Amino acid sequence: MTTTPQLTRSAEALAVAALTLVGFAIALNVQVLAALGPFLDAELELEDGEFGSLVATGWIAGAVGSLVLLPVVDRIGRRTPILLGGVVFGVASAWHLAVRDASTLLLVRAIAGFAGGGVFTVASAAVADLVPYDRRARAMGIFNLSIFLAAPIGMPIATACAEAGSWQAIFGVQVVATVLALAGAFYTLPSDIGRGGESLDIGVLRLPSVGPALLSVVLYSGAFATTVQFLGIWLDSANIVPKEEQEGLWLTLGLVSAVGTIGLTRFADAIGKRRFIVLTSVVVATGLACLPSVDSLLALTLVGAPIAACTAARSGAMLALITGLAPSNRRGALMVWRSVAVSAGMGVIVYVGGVVHRHTSGFDAIFWFAAGSVALSLLLVLACVREVGR
Repeated sequence: MTTTPQLTRSAEALAVAALTLVGFAIALNVQVLAALGPFLDAELELEDGEFGSLVATGWIAGAVGSLVLLPVVDRIGRRTPILLGGVVFGVASAWHLAVRDASTLLLVRAIAGFAGGGVFTVASAAVADLVPYDRRARAMGIFNLSIFLAAPIGMPIATACAEAGSWQAIFGVQVVATVLALAGAFYTLPSDIGRGGESLDIGVLRLPSVGPALLSVVLYSGAFATTVQFLGIWLDSANIVPKEEQEGLWLTLGLVSAVGTIGLTRFADAIGKRRFIVLTSVVVATGLACLPSVDSLLALTLVGAPIAACTAARSGAMLALITGLAPSNRRGALMVWRSVAVSAGMGVIVYVGGVVHRHTSGFDAIFWFAAGSVALSLLLVLACVREVGR
């Protein structure tokens, strides 16, 4: 069986905090690219579609980086992949500082995405190894704080650096965050955490509830990514929030998400992860269905804030529920497949959403499509997923 260390609550909290900082450094690498887009276009003279390639390369490389770990993640444990992968990620982060052309940037983004994707996946498994199931949604909510704080913290810094004449400087901040994160992981993670499981575990997909749960992740992550992909264009075209004023809105929604992942996930532990997922999914699906009726910033705030808070909280609860579907000696493999499911959702569902948009020539259908994806995800959880709680 995989080693599951028993730590004091204070040692557990320090380890989760270190893993959250690891996640923050990796999420920063993804989030800041949105702020740097206009500056990269100007300074590197990107051709049509090259910026999209930079974004997609990071996601694809991250999924590959997770899959590469499948044969070993439950056998060698969590600490070694986090530390070694983190070093590679840190080197790639530092390499950004020397980038002067688009082709080099594409290569560096691929390396950083590959290493970061694997490290983030293993870090999520490590949180589950450290924290008992009855408190795990809260712990996963704290870990997910890394994702939701990366935008409101990283994007203004990235913009300020770029406006000062050095778009690369934000990656110096990323290097510092990575070094601090790895130091924290080195001193707080038990050396034997997650060690002793199976190799190349594909059979974990056949465990009860695992397949439907992962399909639910595909649908929900795709719905979220589709909404984000088209929301800015819709806000601008509908004259609700001009494009040049949207940065403040995204930062606000990021902070609301951070509050949601910290403040609401404790209720998932109290009432049950599955029940919490159902309730938050209802709120999100309803909110997405209401978006076509929004015609002012006030209405957008009233609809968007619950969507952001519940999406963030649901993410932590779903992550906790999935980690409980497999025994500890197969948990790392399950987290790898979950990462693949997230990437698949962001690829396949967003693509289908784009097809819907092209064939309807409107945004109402996009939001209804996203709401329908969330509703289908909810039905899968209701009908096919049971809370095992390992």
